[in-house]
Amino acid sequence: MGLFNALTGKIYRFNKINMPIYKGINDRISALDDSTERLIVIGAFGITDEMIKYIFQPDNGIFKNQLNILTNNSLEKTYHTLLDAALSQLTKTPLINTSNEKIIDYMAKVTNSTMEQKQLDINNYNKAESIAMLAYEKICTILSTQDSSQGAIFFSRTFININHEIMLKLKGLMFNE
Repeated sequence: MGLFNALTGKIYRFNKINMPIYKGINDRISALDDSTERLIVIGAFGITDEMIKYIFQPDNGIFKNQLNILTNNSLEKTYHTLLDAALSQLTKTPLINTSNEKIIDYMAKVTNSTMEQKQLDINNYNKAESIAMLAYEKICTILSTQDSSQGAIFFSRTFININHEIMLKLKGLMFNE
């Protein structure tokens, strides 16, 4: 991140909003029982964290122009959107053989939601043609911004790449590779 963005306060402002949300989610994940399902939730959080860093990066992030209007509420909703999308993508993977009910329960706890609402959110992603595109559209709505085809392409490509990296790490952890 550039010196200009540091001097203008963009980085400080983002971190001031981001850190409490990040810490809250991290604390709620830490409180979950050790299990394969928790590892999957950690994987979804890893994807989400990387995407947040990517899309709000002040120099060239997709939503860098929204930094001035970003609020706690809009960033928290963005986190939850990305967590749901990442979890949906991870649970579609054949190597994940766990209790979907327990995963949904864990994600509901992490996002301060109900199991019913979380199940509905995950089902919406599972029905979508493109999980990444649905997440991108929801984030554009949350941030009250116009979506662009170029932004959507960058978002989707990055989401898929980060998802792939996290899947390889999860596979290694689950199968001791």
